This record gives sequence, structure tokens and C-alpha cells, in this order.
Amino acid sequence: MFKVLIIDDEPDMCRGLSDILEEEGFSSLTAHDGKAGLEKVKNEEPDLVILDLRLPEMDGIQVLKKIKKINSSIPVVMITGYEDIKSAVEATRFGILDYITKPFDNEKVVSLVKKTLQTPARDRSKGIMREELLAKLKTKGIPEKVIKPSPKEQPDKTHIRKKSSLRLKRIHIIFALVLIGSTVIIITRIKKDASYSSPSMNPSEIMWDGKYLWSCDWYNQKIFKHNMDNSLSIVKTYQFHDIHPIAVCLAGDYIWSCDVCTGKIYVHKLNENLPLVASYKSPSVAPSGLAWDGKNLWSCDADSDKIYKHKIDNKLSVIDVYASPSTNPSGLAWDGKNLWSCDSDSNKIYKHKMDATLSVGSWYSLSVYSSKKSKLTGLTLDDNYIWTVDEANKKIHRHSLFKMKISKIFKYE
Repeated sequence: MFKVLIIDDEPDMCRGLSDILEEEGFSSLTAHDGKAGLEKVKNEEPDLVILDLRLPEMDGIQVLKKIKKINSSIPVVMITGYEDIKSAVEATRFGILDYITKPFDNEKVVSLVKKTLQTPARDRSKGIMREELLAKLKTKGIPEKVIKPSPKEQPDKTHIRKKSSLRLKRIHIIFALVLIGSTVIIITRIKKDASYSSPSMNPSEIMWDGKYLWSCDWYNQKIFKHNMDNSLSIVKTYQFHDIHPIAVCLAGDYIWSCDVCTGKIYVHKLNENLPLVASYKSPSVAPSGLAWDGKNLWSCDADSDKIYKHKIDNKLSVIDVYASPSTNPSGLAWDGKNLWSCDSDSNKIYKHKMDATLSVGSWYSLSVYSSKKSKLTGLTLDDNYIWTVDEANKKIHRHSLFKMKISKIFKYE
């Protein structure tokens, strides 16, 4: 099986070429810059290289020269735009056998690759394919030797400007259509906000593990694992006897929980029974929320109104302490980049900047929590939604992140 290496800084271009070639029975490799491409030339010994002329840091001509130093017999086909054809002529001096223009035709690409690989190396070295390339370039109006044109031969710049302006307008129209289409797709795919009855009488926190939703009942000492279906059906219920889990978060193979009654933070092994493996004294007396950022544990405290960042050691040491924007912080969540918190007094949600003071980047006030009878006690995020817990009304709510941001901009809420 012939092995073809594609060197192009556009992942979509690499993927497209790979798919085309693999459908025809070729093996493909990809690299997104010259350095990575040269490494694969050395280590993988491809039968053919398809090389983009325009690459970051090291351009296609430079990469071509280095490829020929590594192995002068490797055939190289250049990817180029119409405006770069003169550079393709220059590349013939360094051993390019042919070129592909963007946008390319799938059948022509396959035909070119097959022809190149089926042509004996001795014929390539005699210049048979190079002569075909030069003939092809000449049909584009480009001579073999690039000679600077005389003033009389200079192109009509007015015509060029008009052509460029027309091309720019077309690009703007295409971009606008793509933007409108993408927005329509996003809006149609996003589900509406929804509310679900909580299985517990005192729901206090919620967590998403990438597949399942988890909720806890601090009073009845239970944690529930839910399917992400239309009813949030329960997969499993965990009953505790010495712990009142007011908050939970996932950290790798472990579930962390905290108990406002004991003032402790607990670690459970993530298996069928969530066995307790460690416990730590909270830095304050009323831990009320937990979040995991991939490296550190975060906790908040309803008594001190503080947010703590912990190091994972044998003491769960506190690295930093931040003032919470809440008068009663009741939950924390991590979205992959930022920390979020909520306040059960104001029923507000805060998205924090990860700066020296953990300042508030934006805040949200949701309509389902406009009643004084509601009480926001926890939150979590998945890819498209924020999920919240209303302890007073025994509800779990799903809110569209997209709608929340739009509502904030236009002040719907």
C-alpha cells in the first residue's frame, strides 16, 4: 500500500485529502507545519508528499528543499492557489513534480497521485513529469523562467481592483449566509428550558459527570444518579448514615461531598457503593459547594461567605481565599475555563474571571427564581445548558446557555 504524506496547516484540507486518498486504497499521514512534516518524512518514509506552498514559520519551498536533502527520490506535489502559480514554477527548480490548485477536484487529485506513483522513478528523474508540469503552467500564461514584466506589460490595476472588490463582496455574502445558517442550526438544535420534579424533599446540589446527572438530598442523606432523559429517571440511589451530602463534585475516579452538619469534606471511591476513602476538616464551619477544575478542589462556605481553592494533599491545604459575591454562597461549578457560583439569598448565578480576585465576569438572574418562594441551592453545566436546583420548590431546572447569554445582551430577564 502506497503511503502519502500531506503537509498543510489547514486541518480540514488534510482531512479532506486523507479521506479522498484512503477511499482509493492509499495510506495517508498528515502534518500541520513544516517541522512536523519533515519528522514524518524521516521516520515514516512516505512514497509521495503533498505539500502546501503556504505554511507558517517555514514555507513550502523551504520544506521542499529539506525534503530533497533527506531523500531526493521522494516525489513532491505542491498545493497552491491560483495566485501562487509563479511560486510553483520556482518550485520546479527544486524537484516539484506537479501541483494541485485550490479548490481542487477530487478525481483530478486521485488521478495525479496514481500517475505520480505509477511513473517509474527513473522517468521522473529524466524530467518527463517536470516537462508536463511546465507545459501545464505555460497554459496558465506563466513562462518557465519568471521574468519581471516591463512597464508596458504591467496588468491593468483598475481591472484588478474591480475584480478584487467583486471577489471581496462575494466572500462577505458567503460569510453572512454561513453565519445565518449556523445560527439557525444552533437555535433549532437547542432544546427548550425545562423543569423536573426532584426525587428528594430537600435537594441541595447537582452535578454532571459527562453522561449522568447527580443530585443530593442533604436531609435524607442520599445521592441520586439520573439518566439524562425526559424524566431524569434514577439509575441508582446511594444512602448514607453518617454524612449529610449538601454538595457533590466529580474528580477523576472519585466523588467529593461536603457536610454542613459536620463541617467536613469527604472523598468517595466512584464505584457501586461510593465507599468513603478520606475526610478533611473544612476551612470554615459551613461548606456548601464544591467544584473540581482538573487540578484543584474549590469549596465555598455559607457561614464565612468565602470561596477556597485547595491543594490536593494530605491536609487539603488552602492555596487561596476569595471573597464571594454572594451573601449565602450555595453552589459551585466548573465549565472547563471558569468557575461559577450561585447565591441562595439573591438567587443569582455568577461567572467568575480566573484573576487574582476571582472577580465576577457576568451574572444572571433567571425568571424561574423570580419568586421569593424559590431558593437556588446548586448548579452544574453541561455542553449546552446550566442545570440548577430549587430546594424550596423541589425542582431541577435546565436552562439554555445560549438563551441566557442572548437574554443578558438584550435584557430579556
